[in-house]
Amino acid sequence: MTNTIEINDVGPIDHVSIPVPAGGGVVVLRGANGSGKSTAIAAVDDLSRGGSRLATRARHGKAQGSVEGLGVRLSVGRVKASRKGELQVEAFEPRVSVASLVDPGIKDPEIADRYRVATCCALADIKPDVDQFRALADVRWSEGAFDGEDLLTIAARVRGEINAAALQAERRALETEAECAAILATIGEVDEALDVDVAQTLLEESIGRKASIESEARSADDARGRIEAARATLAAIAEVDSMPSKVPDIERQIADLNGIRADLVRRLAETDRDIAELKRELASEASRVASAEAAIAARAAAEQAIAEASMATAGPSADDVQAAGEAVAFARQRLAAALDMQKSRKRMEDAKRAQAASEEAAKLADRLRAAAARTDDVLSAHLAGVMPQGLRVLDGRLVLDRGGRVVPFGELSDGERWRIALDIAIDAMGTSGIVAIEQAAWEGLDGPARKAVHQHAIKRGVTILTAEADHGEVGNLRAEVMT
Repeated sequence: MTNTIEINDVGPIDHVSIPVPAGGGVVVLRGANGSGKSTAIAAVDDLSRGGSRLATRARHGKAQGSVEGLGVRLSVGRVKASRKGELQVEAFEPRVSVASLVDPGIKDPEIADRYRVATCCALADIKPDVDQFRALADVRWSEGAFDGEDLLTIAARVRGEINAAALQAERRALETEAECAAILATIGEVDEALDVDVAQTLLEESIGRKASIESEARSADDARGRIEAARATLAAIAEVDSMPSKVPDIERQIADLNGIRADLVRRLAETDRDIAELKRELASEASRVASAEAAIAARAAAEQAIAEASMATAGPSADDVQAAGEAVAFARQRLAAALDMQKSRKRMEDAKRAQAASEEAAKLADRLRAAAARTDDVLSAHLAGVMPQGLRVLDGRLVLDRGGRVVPFGELSDGERWRIALDIAIDAMGTSGIVAIEQAAWEGLDGPARKAVHQHAIKRGVTILTAEADHGEVGNLRAEVMT
């Protein structure tokens, strides 16, 4: 069964009936130039989509025109006038042509593919999902990074900003790597054995030992002074004429004097004649005894002082004192070296941190570069619903995966590009749509190519509407189903 679309009083068209074959196929509008072929294609395209565009109005002299078919009626007026049960439109504008997918007429292959992708988006009414792009990387997006409706423009902008962030990360990696090298050049080899706490302890112990040796030396000097003083005392004692040279003589003399004193006491008891003289002698002897006892005590004290001081004179030698001083000097040098090495270790830690920062920045740059490359994946995901299997976006180009090879879409044969382009258009429009091919594109196809398009339309069960100039005697607008 064949349905029809009736167009009345639209633009230059008085009336034309366009068949819509149930099994699909190509329907060609024929007529002279200016007969309304393009207007009819635009009207049918709008009817099948249920939309409204501005290109032409009702036929001159008519208040209203109409396009009716596929269960829809469009009323076209010279002024807006809605009617119940009808879809009122002002006029029709040709939509994006599927021929633009095949050959957009652009020499630059990259720009041509951008146009093809834009055409796919227009055919399928695909709007950019900015969240998919935003999720690619955690970068500081510029204001307006996701503005606009052009999917490729947004993708290119996102890719550029991610690559810019990657470049900044790479610069940070180089800068921190240079910082690390500069730090390492200033510190040389780090001696982990040089520890500040250990060196400080060594210095304190050396200072303590030096102080102890110096104290011992002072004690020895004091002892020698005491010995000299004691010897001076002994010499003074020896100068006393009555002082016996030896202690035993003094003690014997004391014993004799005691005996004399006892005898004098007896004599005093026996007689008082010489008592006064004896008392004088006794006092004299007592004085001599006291002097002798004092001399004995002084000698004993001096000899004891000499003995004690002699034990203390065995103090450190001059070499010991010098060695203690040298030990302190070495400890100070060791502490200074340890402090310098502590600074070197800190610089080494700074160098390690700089190296780690460099490596992390380099990793971030790699991740960002990979994220930038994934903009193609986002593009492909947007178009997945209308792209035939194997067709995707790579580096902004439309490519086809074939047998392990990646083939640019623009390098495919005309026939294959037409087949894929029709499939994209059909998938975008759905089974109820009518695919329009502009007249210039159709007339550019040779016979076999037209036949292939017709057969593919039948295979997919869709109607393809196109046009061809009529150079014969019949110039009225009419529609014919291709056989």
